[in-house]
Amino acid sequence: MLRLTAEAAVLAAIGEVHPTKVVAKAARKARFQRRSWLGGL
Repeated sequence: MLRLTAEAAVLAAIGEVHPTKVVAKAARKARFQRRSWLGGL
């Protein structure tokens, strides 16, 4: 079961739709690092 926190949801949304490529990439990276840090949540 995938548990999505509010922070992860915001990072996912920014990573998908932000018009600035650098910001979108940073959000995707932050989401990945957070997911890794939390043990796959």
